[in-house]
Amino acid sequence: MTFRDSVVLPDNPFATVLFSGLLFLRADDHGDFCDVGVHRSSPDHYLSFEVRKKNTDRNIPDVVIMRHLGPVEFERISIATDGSTHGVFRYNPPGTFNRAVDGDARDLRWALDLESHEFHDQLPAGTTRLKLDKFATAPDIRVLDGIFFAALKTDKTKLKVERQYGNKPNQNLYSIAALIGCNIYLGDRVPNLILNWTDAGHLRELKLARADAAGGYFEIYINNDPPFMDPAEVSHKEFPEYYKALPDVRTDDRFNVDVSKIVTPPVPGVTSVPPGLGSPNIPCMPVIMDGPP
Repeated sequence: MTFRDSVVLPDNPFATVLFSGLLFLRADDHGDFCDVGVHRSSPDHYLSFEVRKKNTDRNIPDVVIMRHLGPVEFERISIATDGSTHGVFRYNPPGTFNRAVDGDARDLRWALDLESHEFHDQLPAGTTRLKLDKFATAPDIRVLDGIFFAALKTDKTKLKVERQYGNKPNQNLYSIAALIGCNIYLGDRVPNLILNWTDAGHLRELKLARADAAGGYFEIYINNDPPFMDPAEVSHKEFPEYYKALPDVRTDDRFNVDVSKIVTPPVPGVTSVPPGLGSPNIPCMPVIMDGPP
């Protein structure tokens, strides 16, 4: 594994980063940072990056602090505290993980891990990581602090999620993470969270101070989804798109994750509303690449 382990996910983060859509989350070999590759080779997917101040008082609307629309320019986007030490963790609560059993919904193991035993754990001799095509995923986004977790998972009573093809028998995955989150906390000696990015060729910096979060917290939303999809369209296949950025995986070894709605008998007098894009029923799921166990 490349993320460090955390058996707790404390409440009241200073900021929560939410990842949606075609994104690769990959920590370095020491768990010092996580690079988020933004899939640039898939049609009809567009990156948006937004920071909001969320208030605990629901009567106070969100305040949008910054927005970035379109590809990452020139240099990567960075998200880091201004502390002297950094590290990225995966929320891995005690106990055995089993997809068929409803465990802690925030456990990061609900996420699809391309380098796990469920997918590509059998790599060529001398290879320990899948090769990610930088031309398809860079510039990327680097997160230097936080605990990563499953922010929203699919409902196995409404959706069937099945791994297909590849070099393994088909397998029911039951539930998967539709959104991945990262909680960032400021320690006693860490006063700020700092974001750096490039906008129209200009270097930008946003410094979020501890005092700025009074009465709430910050939410950073990183989205690489289509801008719209007909909610009545229940077949939304994202997984094969990932292999456009994994050129060394042989065609015969490539998997598909089929997401299909479980049809239930109609209830008299109740109108069924199709789920919309981004709901846990039709996920544009991000994936992680967490290395061999």
